[in-house]
This record gives sequence, structure tokens and C-alpha cells, in this order.
Amino acid sequence: MVAIIPAYDAEVHLREIISRARLYVDKVVVVDDGSDDATAFIAESMEAILVQHEVNRGKALALKTGFEEASKHDPAIIVTLYANGRHNPDDIPKITSPIMRKEADVVCGCYSGEEECPAEVSDFIHNTCGFSAFSPAAYEQLKFTETGDGVETEMLREAEDAGCRFKGVQLYKASPEKEHLLQEHKIGVVVPAYNEEKLIVPTIEGIPEYVDRIYVINDYSTDNTAEVLNSIEDPRLFVINHETNKGVGAALISGYKRALKEDMDIVAIRPGTTR
Repeated sequence: MVAIIPAYDAEVHLREIISRARLYVDKVVVVDDGSDDATAFIAESMEAILVQHEVNRGKALALKTGFEEASKHDPAIIVTLYANGRHNPDDIPKITSPIMRKEADVVCGCYSGEEECPAEVSDFIHNTCGFSAFSPAAYEQLKFTETGDGVETEMLREAEDAGCRFKGVQLYKASPEKEHLLQEHKIGVVVPAYNEEKLIVPTIEGIPEYVDRIYVINDYSTDNTAEVLNSIEDPRLFVINHETNKGVGAALISGYKRALKEDMDIVAIRPGTTR
């Protein structure tokens, strides 16, 4: 059994995801899709099979690369899960059991909040969360076409068109109050900073754990803001340094641009404390 993890700037959760996934699968394949952070280093240090794209090519090609690599090992099952903490690797046995019991060729995890997954295949294909398992009969049919509905949905449609048998598995979160935020959205916070050496640490420490990424824009501070930022060990932190002071508006734009590059679903602003 092989788990595929497409990853782009995924250093925040990747170590834990790989560690947990390895309890249930024989091999973990991480596709580093042109990351600028420590994603590749973490994957290698965790002894995952690392495949790298030199530039960001998108989830469809990352999954295609992952399946090509996984197929080299002739797995009985391939599992796909996200690197951003949305999926709990401890649910891998639930996802894979129906295939092991020969009850299905494709299994989809459901986070719909219903007591049971939708009965109609078309319903959970359209609402797929991307946490799925594929038998050889299914993954050999995949073309990884990216449409407006997303590559994960198209993958399931291709398997359905090939006559594969489907099953949905209801999954539950350890923290139900955070389910909507953690499972449905990738959240970033933009923090413009100018001469914030005294308050930047408590500002970052006050950002909730469910936030995936913190973008601090050091707008050419003349105090020790840069040094303080370098001392912060929060793996969610991404610092953007302006070479000249450009003002709050330009700082926000820099943060938004980076958040868009990392495919954030929601971006919030944490206002600066001195401007």
C-alpha cells in the first residue's frame, strides 16, 4: 500500500502527516510541487519517497507524478491525502478496508456532517474531500484531467466511467468545533509590520492554531523587527521583507500575492500595532 501526498509549501503539517501515514502504509510518496520552504527537506528526513517539480505545476500534475511513482511499486492500494492537515492519516484503515475486502475499487472519505455518506455515487464524487483510496483496477484508469470541478472530482468520474465500484466512508473530526475551518478551508493571515520589535511576538502567538500560514511583511523596519522575526520558530511563519518602506497597502498586497500563490482559501488581516 502506498500513500501519495501532493505538497506545496507544506512544512507546517508534513512531518506529522508522514509520521502517522507510515503506521498504515508500506511507502509514502511526497510530490514537492515547487515548494519554497522546507517541504523537500522534511520529506527526505522522514525517509519518504520524494519526487520534486522544479516549479509549481498544480495539483493535477502533482497527483499524476505521485501515481506514476507509486505505480512502480505495484501497490494493492493507493491512498491520496493532503499535506495541510485537513486529513487525518489515522483514518487510512477506514478508507482502505472496503478495497481490501473486495467491496469496492474506489473509496471516498466523506466529511459532509451527515450520519452516513450520500447514497448516490454522483453526490460524493461531486463533494469529494480528496481523501480517497484506489485499487489497481481504478488507478490504471486515471488521466488526471483538471477541470473547473477540480482534479479530484475528475479522477473519480474517470474511475466511474470505467465501471469501478464506489463506496463512501464517513469520517469524523477529533475537534468538531473546528471541522468547518480545518477540513474545508486553508487559512492564511497577513500581518503588516513596521518597527514592531516589541509586539510582533505576542501578535504571532495570538494567532489561532487552525491558521495554516502567517505572512508577516517586514516593511523596511528600522528597529530589530527583522531579528525578532528570525528568532520565531513557528513553522507557519513566512516573512516577506520589503527593501524600502512602501506602506500598509503595499504590505497587504505582498501578503495577498503570497497567499494566492499558496492557494489559501481564506485570507485574514491581523492589523499592525503601531500604524
